[in-house]
Amino acid sequence: MTSIIKLEALSGVQDDGPLCYLLQVDQVYFLLDCGWDERFDMAYIEAVKRRVPLINAVLLSYADIPHLGALPYLVRKCGLNCPIYATVPVYKMGQMFLYDWVNNHTSVEDFNLFNLDDIDAAFERVQQVKYSQTILLKGDNGLQITPLPAGHMIGGAIWRITKMGDEEIVYAVDFNHRKERHLNGCTFEGIGRPNLLITDSFNALYNQPRRKQRDEQLVTRLLGTVRDGGDVMIVIDTAGRVLEIAHLLDQLWHNAEAGLMTYNLVMLSHVASSVVEFAKSQVEWMSDKVLKSFEVGRYNPFQFRHVQLCHTHIDLMRVRSPKVVLVSGLDMESGFSRELFLEWCTDIKNSVIVTGRSGDRTLGARLIRMAEQTAENPNGTINRNLTLEVKRRIRLEGVELENYRAKKRAEEREATRIRLEASRRNARLEQADSSDDSDDDAVMVVPATTSGILNGKMTNSKRNIASSFSASTTISTTDLSAAQIAEQRSHDIMWKWEQQQKSSFFKQSKKSFPMFPYIEEKTRWDDYGEIIRPEEYMIADTPVVPQIPPEHKDGTDSTFDGQVVPLYEEREWPSKCISQIMKMEVSLF
Repeated sequence: MTSIIKLEALSGVQDDGPLCYLLQVDQVYFLLDCGWDERFDMAYIEAVKRRVPLINAVLLSYADIPHLGALPYLVRKCGLNCPIYATVPVYKMGQMFLYDWVNNHTSVEDFNLFNLDDIDAAFERVQQVKYSQTILLKGDNGLQITPLPAGHMIGGAIWRITKMGDEEIVYAVDFNHRKERHLNGCTFEGIGRPNLLITDSFNALYNQPRRKQRDEQLVTRLLGTVRDGGDVMIVIDTAGRVLEIAHLLDQLWHNAEAGLMTYNLVMLSHVASSVVEFAKSQVEWMSDKVLKSFEVGRYNPFQFRHVQLCHTHIDLMRVRSPKVVLVSGLDMESGFSRELFLEWCTDIKNSVIVTGRSGDRTLGARLIRMAEQTAENPNGTINRNLTLEVKRRIRLEGVELENYRAKKRAEEREATRIRLEASRRNARLEQADSSDDSDDDAVMVVPATTSGILNGKMTNSKRNIASSFSASTTISTTDLSAAQIAEQRSHDIMWKWEQQQKSSFFKQSKKSFPMFPYIEEKTRWDDYGEIIRPEEYMIADTPVVPQIPPEHKDGTDSTFDGQVVPLYEEREWPSKCISQIMKMEVSLF
């Protein structure tokens, strides 16, 4: 039976933008990849959002940003809740790509499209599959999906979609048919003549050089720079091709004849350690040569011996120069790659090597075009000037810092007031429930919050202390004002019993005697045991004891201005984002 097959390109057509396609097979809709880029095109996202209710499954082919960059936003902000399928390496490395991407942006600007929690929530919906594993979709549509090796990047997949074993659709983009240092080439086993082949022609006119020739060019440039006392920045992705380059350079550094052990080799990204650890555990997804060396010789090629892992710019500054740095951020629009480029481009001894292509309007693409023009016309005049927008995050100081802290204190006071009101309200409700369950015939009305003043000293009941600390762990001593204490009902020993006694509908069999206020906490149980209060097990931050100025140590407070002293240290110093335009000239070779 012939099916109705339609394909709609939402992004990634006739340009170098992120990939996203909507495939319809009868009444089933597949979202093929959902990439994003540094432009954060919301028009494309709105087009996907309008079609979210129709989507039955999402197929992810690679772990990089152009293939799954928009996944957290679609799941958390657009309501995408269908099954998401990806191979195990794409599931793990995809999170690393997104973690690094978000950290790159938040370090220099206020990035609020999605955060790390949104990434975790999105990948909780991902169903991990293996190569050649056939998955039957839910429903009676008879559709099956099968991932096949695509090369290019660890875990990369060619998706084969079949219906009833007759009709066949193949989604194959960015695949590499050549065998690489750590990966096998793509395979089309079991694929005959598909009814529909969805592919790209991004590198159709690119004449790929031999791997040996590429490696020689890379090593020659590295040696020439470091032996002249310069540093080399190799711009690479976060968790994809970086594995191949790191493996190559680690072997080269281990060769004593190369004489490179005197120089430092560094991998710089926010998730460098996690990427290497995941690579160690995914040897079965790599080439036959890597797998054989691991099985026979118990040698893991990603147990690096010379690669130093750095996660911050400060870590990199501690490494002695000359050094070779594998830095994440292929587009060079944000993160460590842009930061190091702005810092190192002022020294002609340093070199920048861009290992891949990115969006047309990115800094990485502009550098590649300038290099290509120089190679085509060595004696011609090439515009080597660059105008860049430089974003930075700086610490607040002076008046801005005081205004920020004043606003923060006002917000904390308001939040504290709301928490106290909620705590008192909940305590009253719990006391009412406890009174209903009491077996005592006598009816005694006891306020939920019992704080009395005895001999000029305030005495709090056990419940009042517990509720106050459980409601907030960051309450300052000045938050409990006199008005708030007055709102709490207090008891005094000389309180007239007639004011506390309350008549009952039924006649009381025994006389009630006045007692000091006491609240008996009744333990509640369910099928799993005693009901616990989660707020009682919250771990508070370490308090910071405020330092008293010398003029106040004698007990006088004549100069006290009523300022609230925070009991807890600020986790991060307040900062703001700034932007400026920088012009520079680049030397190309």
